[in-house]
Amino acid sequence: MSFRRLLLTLPHAFGLLSTVLTVVAGGGARSDPSVGITGPRRRPTFENAGANSSTAEGIIPPREYHLAPGDWVSVRFAGPAQAGPADPGPLKVDPAGSIVLPVVGPQKIAGLTLPGAESMLEQAEAKSGRREGPVELVLGALAPPTDHFEVQVAGEAETPGKYLLPDVTPKTVLDLITVAKPNILAVLKGVKLRRVDREGETTTIVINFAAKTGDQFTDPKVNLPLQPKDVLMIEECLCLE
Repeated sequence: MSFRRLLLTLPHAFGLLSTVLTVVAGGGARSDPSVGITGPRRRPTFENAGANSSTAEGIIPPREYHLAPGDWVSVRFAGPAQAGPADPGPLKVDPAGSIVLPVVGPQKIAGLTLPGAESMLEQAEAKSGRREGPVELVLGALAPPTDHFEVQVAGEAETPGKYLLPDVTPKTVLDLITVAKPNILAVLKGVKLRRVDREGETTTIVINFAAKTGDQFTDPKVNLPLQPKDVLMIEECLCLE
C-alpha cells in the first residue's frame, strides 16, 4: 500500500474507532452512528447507496466469464522461464478453443473461467519443466455471445476489468458498481462514464451520486443505463476530507 493510500484510509479507521469508544462510553449503541464522532469529517461512500443485487442479475464479472474462440487474453507468469520468452504477449483463442504457449504448445482453454484456465496453464508449465509459479490471465478483446455486450470497470474496485451485460435487461451504472464492489477509497462523487458514440466521438460523463438532488440512485439522469463499450471509472479520494 502506498503512503498516500495509507493516509486516505486513516479517516475511515479513526471514524470506526471513535464510534466504538462512543458506544462504550455511553453504555449502548446510538441510533445515528455518526453522532459523537470526532476527527476528520466522514466522506460519502457507496455503502448503503441503494444498490440492489437483484437488479444486477445477469451481469457476468471478468473472473466468471467462460472463455470462447475469438477471445484475446494476456498471459502473465510469476516465475522465470527456463526456455522461451518470459511472457508470450496477447494470444487469441483459436477456433479449436486453444492458445499456444511457447515450448509448452497448444492448451485448450475455451469453456473455462479465468481461474480454471490459470490453474490448467500453471500445471502445464510446471509439467513441461519450463517454469513453476502462479499464472495470471487478463481478458483482452472478447467475442461475447450475441445476447450480451461488453463494458469495462477501472479504478477503485475489487474486481476491475471487462464485464458482459445482457441485452434483454437494461443495466445501469449502479448495477455495474454493485457487482464490481468499490473499495474503501472509492467516492460517490468520483464516478466517470466514458462513452463512444456512433460517430466514434468519446464523451466523458461525470456522475455525482453524492449530490443532494433527491433519489439520485433511481434518477435515470444520474444512474444512467449502460451501453456497449462503456468504460466506468471509479475514482479515489485525492485529499483528506
